[in-house]
Amino acid sequence: MSDFKSLDRAFKILFVFSKTDKHLTAETIAERAGLPRGSVYRYINALIENKLLEKDEGKNTFRLGFRLLYFSEIIHYNTTLEKVAQPFMERLAKTLEETVQLTIKDDLVGIAIHSVESSAPIKVAPPIGGTVPIHAGANNKVILAFADPSEWDTVCSRELQKFTDHTITDPMDLKTDLKKIRELGYAFSKEELHMGAWGVAAPIFNANGRAIASLGVSAPLTKHSELKQQAAKELTQAYAKKISESLGFFA
Repeated sequence: MSDFKSLDRAFKILFVFSKTDKHLTAETIAERAGLPRGSVYRYINALIENKLLEKDEGKNTFRLGFRLLYFSEIIHYNTTLEKVAQPFMERLAKTLEETVQLTIKDDLVGIAIHSVESSAPIKVAPPIGGTVPIHAGANNKVILAFADPSEWDTVCSRELQKFTDHTITDPMDLKTDLKKIRELGYAFSKEELHMGAWGVAAPIFNANGRAIASLGVSAPLTKHSELKQQAAKELTQAYAKKISESLGFFA
């Protein structure tokens, strides 16, 4: 059986549970999920092993596992961050007439989780949900720059993927760049990920002072000027600070 089909059946099992049906027998699960009774235990055991299902003590029923709460917390966390950032992103996009992104770090990659696109006919609009190695691009590097330096070592211990001729692929050069970003309080990149694009980003901190995301501006190189870059830097830093304060961080 293909991995996709196995995954599909596992999802069907999880989806049969509801607020009114919190505890179900294997027979009921098989019937509602449309699965053969003979094989349903194999999927149930795999879900239990991954803590997505749990067996009720002393009973022949099963319930959803607590690991699902972990995913719920991530969704809630991202939703809260997006909600707080939204009005500031809209103001920034309107003022600069460029696309604004909200990016988070997940292990060794950056993920754009939300954006407000420029209304201009010529614009840069990175895809939402796409992952990019954390060492490339202002949106990603600024989060890494404010992470613990031990994370720099982890990133630099692996091959640094090259996207363009401007991508930093030398570990020592990357660490030098990260130190500079940390000192300046923002990141600037030009054609590191995509030719013809530049960007500015500033870190967003949570109440514990940890850099959890970045607020970034992406724009076509044809619209770049020192004046525009300066404006983008100042506004991005100012709005990232306001978002951080809304999350409970005060420098």
